[in-house]
Amino acid sequence: MPLLIDYSSRGPHLFPVIFRMAAEGGCESLSVRRVSAGFELSPGALRHQFPSQGELLRLTMKKLALARQRRLDSVPLPADPVGKLRAWCVGAIPQDEGALIEAKAWLAFEERSRHDPDMAVIAAHTRGLVLEDCQHWLRCAGVAADDLAAEARRLRAVIDGLTSQVCDAVEPLEPNAAINVLERDLSRYGASVDQGSVDQGRGDRGDAFAPAGEPEAVGGGRTERDPGAERR
Repeated sequence: MPLLIDYSSRGPHLFPVIFRMAAEGGCESLSVRRVSAGFELSPGALRHQFPSQGELLRLTMKKLALARQRRLDSVPLPADPVGKLRAWCVGAIPQDEGALIEAKAWLAFEERSRHDPDMAVIAAHTRGLVLEDCQHWLRCAGVAADDLAAEARRLRAVIDGLTSQVCDAVEPLEPNAAINVLERDLSRYGASVDQGSVDQGRGDRGDAFAPAGEPEAVGGGRTERDPGAERR
């Protein structure tokens, strides 16, 4: 009988490695056998937690969505509303190795979700959360309600496009260059008036990621997110 892994202790170390595997080799590189080999475990030990490759992919995608959400929620924010919009948008561009790995892995999962209905639900839910964030920060920056939905979709598209270019395997865009493009786009919302006072972000929103009616207890144990509750 294979030795079962202690998921509660190894899980936090397991998923970052799986994220890297997905970033480097795509979702095709993620099988129970390959992941277990990477941790010097028997496939049977890992199958206790992931009975199939599909389960492995779906749970990893949820964990990746949470990791990216928490990274973005921890971005330090200045005091003025336009500055908050700018800081949040800049924070959405991957600028260090960890963020780049997560972004590349997420692009791989989004590509796979086109052919997997369950993963498509996770992708759509995550994109919806990003759109809510865009709407929140644009509203804070004074964008009129009549323009909010369209502006939020446009802003999400700009962030997604720049992130994809930064992650491009052939001709990647430097993060600083992507930020310069982003800041030129954000200039339409006016100049930041106070760069001195810093708000330390929105805090941990727990398990806000709970697609398709599947609440997952992580961190603070919350299963729903008020987009503005901890960010005002």
